[in-house]
Amino acid sequence: MRRLALVATTTTLLFSLMSLCLISVSNAAPRDVQIVDVDFTAQVIELFNFGSTTQDLSGWRFCSHDSTAVRRYSSATALIGVSIGADASPFVHLLSDAGGQPGHIDRPGGAFADPMDPTAHGLQIYFPPVVFANGAAIADHVQWSVDGVDSLVADERSDEAQAGGVWTDQGTWVITQPDSRSIMLKEAANGLILHGPSDYTQVPEPGRLTTLVGSGAVGLIGLARRRGTIRRSSRWPSSRHRVGSATES
Repeated sequence: MRRLALVATTTTLLFSLMSLCLISVSNAAPRDVQIVDVDFTAQVIELFNFGSTTQDLSGWRFCSHDSTAVRRYSSATALIGVSIGADASPFVHLLSDAGGQPGHIDRPGGAFADPMDPTAHGLQIYFPPVVFANGAAIADHVQWSVDGVDSLVADERSDEAQAGGVWTDQGTWVITQPDSRSIMLKEAANGLILHGPSDYTQVPEPGRLTTLVGSGAVGLIGLARRRGTIRRSSRWPSSRHRVGSATES
């Protein structure tokens, strides 16, 4: 009897381990899709698919928060039929000014904690089945605030992001300044699932940008290798970054 019980227990444990492996594999592809740029000036969120296969975004949802509004969810149907090719980006225009450009998407239905500006914000994108209280369903998360000051309002889903393994510490924030134009994921953090404030850089106003580039304070050379450009600029030639790769069926 003891031997039978041991066999049954061993079988159960093996089945559980196999289930965990399957869950891990199923989560790998969605988490290849990450938030790589939030443009405060243009009100554009850039995603990037670091994976090797196309990712369908049907059923995916944004969740955002600021110092006055929390749990602002995009619609469950807003991204149906949208997909991202491997090594490519869609640009989500919160002002609905995409203008029909390939790879550019007008504001999804639902709600956002906008405008997306340098003040305290938390931003997540979830993949289905979406359960907002479950950090395991978060594909990516980023949070920022002026001077990195902790916000006990905008951090509404930060604990879930930390528990889900996509953010290092719910109390730490990407540092922005009132005149920051955007935050961008650094090249060294490309494709990593776990991110923290040090994985991002801010792009200041043009006058400050020249000074910071000259001092080496902003790693824009590495950034150029990933993105080929700063938004709406021909500062560097295009490299690996592909635009116009989000498709709608």
